Amino acid sequence: MNLQSLGPPQGGARSTCPRGPHVGSGPDPLTRAPHPRQLLSGALELLSGAGSPAWSPVSSSPARPSLAGLAAQKDRQEQVRSGLPAGSPPGASQPRERARPGGLGVGQAGPPPLPQRLPDLGSSRAPDGGRGAPGLRSTGPSGALGAPGRGVEQGSPGRPLHRLQRPTDGRGPEGGPERMRYVSTRGAPGARGVDFEAALFSGYAADGGLLMPEAVPALDWPTLQRWRAFSYPELVGQLCSLFISAELIPEADLKELIDQAFSRFRHKDVVHLARLKNGLNVLELWHGATYAFKDLSLSCTGQFLQYFLKKRKKHITILVGTSGDTGSSAIESVRGEKNMDIFVLLPRGLCSQVQELQMTTVVEENVHVFLADGNSDEIDEPIKELFADEDFARRHNLMSLNSINWSRILVQMAHYFFAYFQCAPPVDAAPLPVVEIIVPTGGGGNLTAGFIAQKMGLPIELVAVVNSNDIVHRTARHGDFSVSGRRMSTLASAMDIQLSEVLKTSSFSDEEVLQTMRDCWEENGYLLCPHSAVAVSYHYRFPGHHSSRPRCCLAPASSVKFKEAVLKARLTPEISPEISALEEMETRSRTLSQGEDWTEMLRQQIEAAAEQRSGVFS
Repeated sequence: MNLQSLGPPQGGARSTCPRGPHVGSGPDPLTRAPHPRQLLSGALELLSGAGSPAWSPVSSSPARPSLAGLAAQKDRQEQVRSGLPAGSPPGASQPRERARPGGLGVGQAGPPPLPQRLPDLGSSRAPDGGRGAPGLRSTGPSGALGAPGRGVEQGSPGRPLHRLQRPTDGRGPEGGPERMRYVSTRGAPGARGVDFEAALFSGYAADGGLLMPEAVPALDWPTLQRWRAFSYPELVGQLCSLFISAELIPEADLKELIDQAFSRFRHKDVVHLARLKNGLNVLELWHGATYAFKDLSLSCTGQFLQYFLKKRKKHITILVGTSGDTGSSAIESVRGEKNMDIFVLLPRGLCSQVQELQMTTVVEENVHVFLADGNSDEIDEPIKELFADEDFARRHNLMSLNSINWSRILVQMAHYFFAYFQCAPPVDAAPLPVVEIIVPTGGGGNLTAGFIAQKMGLPIELVAVVNSNDIVHRTARHGDFSVSGRRMSTLASAMDIQLSEVLKTSSFSDEEVLQTMRDCWEENGYLLCPHSAVAVSYHYRFPGHHSSRPRCCLAPASSVKFKEAVLKARLTPEISPEISALEEMETRSRTLSQGEDWTEMLRQQIEAAAEQRSGVFS
């Protein structure tokens, strides 16, 4: 499996590591999984360019710190802040009172976890064998697994969902679907896994880590060949069926939820591949309501949330910090819903005008937008503080829809399968050809989805490209994991992040992005948004690399959202009637000014919304 990273032009070294499960290597639908921490470490390896296998401990190199060393450095920094002795295991904490379920105990290391689950949303407890393993060890169900089972048909005859089957082991019904469990990336010893429903409503694990699957399905050659004929919605359905138990969402319900999620997309295929000159393929992921790729995952996530909330007759409060597209996509996924309130914080003046209007023009009663006089990292602080207040978080059922939520990563995996099947030439036998996929990277959630798709056996080579905010470049080159004293505002605002769930690397300047936008227009008559231009900049910088290998650049947003950037590139913006109409619409938002207590202001607004709906869900 080739893992690559792109640093500044002068740094150009590229690293690889051995491929994971070989396509066509056998019938088992599950591979013995890496520990969840290794999945994110693998994405970190992808971003930092470290050249070691992602499923095993990584050896150090004099020229570059190892992943194990970086992870240990990060954990040790957290332990020092928490007053823990050296050598404490990941997720360890000072002696304290026993934390309530989903709460943050006094002295607990790491980011404040979201509530473990909604009260009374009960899912079955993890089986005894479904515990996360500490450190960087392999984990997953023991023993061989049976062949895929056939579920109800999806889309058309001959396209059933395939659920994983577990042989009788005393922990579940004979022949029943495999109950995928999710465990923490911190791998606290003895930690129990949770099911998809709990992971959906949690985001963070109870120990402050992120929830990742304890086992990764391995797809063989016949399966990939069959999937080649699937549409994008069908691919989403197949992937979701591997990671969501049919006991939680029956297959017919799953298909209906996915169909409903994509019903508002403007393109008949949901996503579209633009085939341009000189081998440039651009996968347009932006045909949803807000013209951004996040519509794909959040539209599905909104459907999943509504499905469980209606069954449990519960209400949730969603908190979102956004630097651009996440806020508007999250709003669109839940607007008007009676059992969800959403509170969105965005940095004033740091999003494009269109991005801001897509949030402030939504006037449904369950949508609450705040314009903050700060940057994208500063707006996260009041959100973290409210999650750290256990009683408040539990009383209002707080949750997040940011990129840490596994549901978003799961749906985003379909991007990579669709891109591969669109770009790879058909073959009649293994091995399948490799496709290079260029991923504009901000917080790293989308890249993590690609990495897991790669681990499932999809023969892709991933290249991470980002803008001028350089925390990962400094980490990879110098072992410096500190937050920079300044965060640079760039044309690709969604990538302007210093604190990331998954590390990223630094690459292209604004001037390079603008030049790429001009070059692509002159050669193809095709307008790029600045985020998509970061990916295409790589294509122009390395035109001869793997000349015989298909290449696909992911386009996360449409240029219609970035009129200012298009004008800076001395190009003529495209006009969308939907976008133009925003300028004439009523707006509604509240201001968070410097010097004010943002946490208390947000707390008061959440309590006011709860009072307004009092009695509806009692």
